[in-house]
Formats: sequence, structure tokens, C-alpha cells
Amino acid sequence: MTPNKPLRVLICEDETILREWLARSVQQMGHEVVGRARDGIAAQELARTMEPDFIIMDIKMPRCDGLTATAEIMRGTPLPILILTAYSDSEAVTRALEAGAAGYLVKPIDTNQLAPAITLAYAKFKEVSNLRHQEAALRETLEQRKIVERAKGLLMRTLQFDEESAHRMLQRLASQQRQPIHEVSKNVIAAAESGKLAQLAATGH
Repeated sequence: MTPNKPLRVLICEDETILREWLARSVQQMGHEVVGRARDGIAAQELARTMEPDFIIMDIKMPRCDGLTATAEIMRGTPLPILILTAYSDSEAVTRALEAGAAGYLVKPIDTNQLAPAITLAYAKFKEVSNLRHQEAALRETLEQRKIVERAKGLLMRTLQFDEESAHRMLQRLASQQRQPIHEVSKNVIAAAESGKLAQLAATGH
């Protein structure tokens, strides 16, 4: 997934020459540089205050290294982060990905590598984010179904409804109360626990 608009980029690099080169390169790609950080603490602060769309993060920085800063940012408001490392070994790559990075580049960085790396990291982050949202929505749907099934079971056991009648009762209550059926089901469960299920069900006739 290629960004459909210019990105607001935060650059975190303690070496001045490389930091400014990255800034110029990012701007030449059409993106906006919204901040420059020289250490991991500043990186975290700017990530919160500037709300960038993308972060380029060096691993070795004073006060707080890039991996720690990346992990902290991902625990707060997750963002696509491209890690810069002087090491190409698998351990460095694994540490970067475990910290939450969406991609990495090994120094020295070639101009032709930067744009594709940003695109790939952005795409990977969006893909993972979409999957997480889908998983969260699925979990929520399953929890709601469990609540509805529990309410139906209570109506069936307590008031001798069959399954179809119990479901229709929940639908009528949802329509009357103008609430989703899983919210009405919570009311049914609460009524059953307080011994007022028959009274609640009477309102649905």
C-alpha cells in the first residue's frame, strides 16, 4: 500500500549530517519533515506532540536508544517506524521487529533504498493494523454473540421459551428500547440475576 498523500515524517538520528541528509531526501520525495530528534527521549516527545505519519529511527542514540524509543511509541500510539541500523545480522533485525518496527535499513543508506523502504514499511504497518482491527472486531462480535446466546438460554430455562421464541423476544425488546440486541441481552441477564426476568419479558409482548 503506497501512501495516497504526502507523509508527515519525524526523523530521529543523532548524527547531524545524516539527519539533515535524511530530511532533504524525505522532502525531495514530496513528504513533510515535521520534526528532528537527536535522541530517543526527544523522539518519544516529538512523536506525541507532532503526531507524525511515519518515523525514521536510528538504533544508536544517546539518552535512550532507538529500539527502546520505538517500543515506547508503539505502546502508546502505534506508528510506522523505519529503523536504521549499522548491523545487518539477524539479531539486530529481530530486535528491531520485536520493538515494533515496520522495516529497517542498514547503513550506509543509499538514496535509491530510502523511498522503497518507506513505502514497504508504511504498507506493512497498514496491513498489520488492518488485521488487528479485524481481529478486534471479530472478538467483539463473538463476545456479543455469547451475550445474546446466554440471554436466550435464560429465557428458555426460566420462562420455558423455545429458542425461536426467545430470539423473537430479544428482537422485540431491542426494537422497543431502540438498542442493539446484545445490549438488550445484557438487560435480560441482569433481570434474570435479580429475579425480574418475567417482568422484563412482559414488556416485550
